[in-house]
Amino acid sequence: MKFKTLIIISTFMLGATFLTAQEFYFNMNYSTAAALGDTKDYIDKFSWRGVNIEGQWMLNPNLSVGFNFGWNVFNQKVSGSFVDGTNTLTGTQVRYLNSFPLMVETRYHIGELYNDAATPYVGVGLGTIASVQQTEMGVFVVEDKPWQFGIVPAAGVLIPVGFNSMINVGLKYNYAFKTSEYPAISYLSINLGFVWGQ
Repeated sequence: MKFKTLIIISTFMLGATFLTAQEFYFNMNYSTAAALGDTKDYIDKFSWRGVNIEGQWMLNPNLSVGFNFGWNVFNQKVSGSFVDGTNTLTGTQVRYLNSFPLMVETRYHIGELYNDAATPYVGVGLGTIASVQQTEMGVFVVEDKPWQFGIVPAAGVLIPVGFNSMINVGLKYNYAFKTSEYPAISYLSINLGFVWGQ
């Protein structure tokens, strides 16, 4: 699916929710992340740099639909010998991975919001994960900028703090599917943020 088509479908779906949803909430999260799978083979270092912005419109007291835009930054310095085709290079590499999930997300809330009790939720996002992957070795730089179809299961809890605001504590498993040119990207993000809505 082309990215433009995804944006059009996402915009239509989100626009339709404005016509039916009475309640909504937005949140901004600080996001840390641990690389998994092929991503861990490339960068094994835990990421302390990330942010994501989410919006959810309530279709009924428990079900919502919305969006998730995120940014996680991984980097690591490694030394040794590296094989590139028929060449073997020895030295120090600096590896970077910037990951940008762009998702349409639906959630099921176990309980009603703003009821003076913590509200757990589970959800799943579908969309694309854009990445900028860069490997630097001396004066040589190799850079890739893939866009891959992605899925992001999520779980967390919303903790009310008053005045239609909450604290979000959640986990997201970010997975971009392997293509003919690029390996899969996967990582677990741990999110902590502030939520406000009506």
